[in-house]
Amino acid sequence: MSGAAPDLSAASWDSTGIHGLAVASRATPTGLVRRWRHYSRDGQPLGRGFRPDEVSALGGDLLNADVFNHQMELLARRMPAKHQKTWRQTQLWARESQDFAGRIYDRDPLLQVELLEAMHTVIDLAQQVADGLAVIDQIETPTYQKLAQQRLAASQTRLQATHAQLQQLQDQIALASLDSPSDNSLPQRLQTLIAANRHILEDTPPI
Repeated sequence: MSGAAPDLSAASWDSTGIHGLAVASRATPTGLVRRWRHYSRDGQPLGRGFRPDEVSALGGDLLNADVFNHQMELLARRMPAKHQKTWRQTQLWARESQDFAGRIYDRDPLLQVELLEAMHTVIDLAQQVADGLAVIDQIETPTYQKLAQQRLAASQTRLQATHAQLQQLQDQIALASLDSPSDNSLPQRLQTLIAANRHILEDTPPI
């Protein structure tokens, strides 16, 4: 028997993630992991040069809590019941991150571009978690199970770190507004956060 796995290149995707994978044994686990990582929530490939002028194409103003929460609800609708606890924590990190970003924007609207871009990476990280939870039970090969678990853990860890960093920035800008000039390093710090998120979103580990 050949050890070669079937090709998944023709698998179709829709706006909620993986589509047409009802028969897990016919799908390549590597393909599942690669595809959940490299596609954004609208089914289009993630690009390295994304800027928030694409907001209208990707779901609206994510600094608006209603818009952001709608995107999260779309991801939650397909979450397997057994993974609800993990997903609730993911939702908490994502939604609180959006709240921190909104507070930062209220105090410094000049950071809108960086904050919008950061929120798009938060949604994409949440989708990686959602897609990972949706497919992980379909993967039976131990090697690929381990790979899928590693990718899922990386997305969760990065989302948690983003939450902590945005909370710190929100606290810092709130304190600075009381008695000191605005911090000129904030745009660069947000870009560093975005770059770290994109590294997880676009990184392809060896199989």
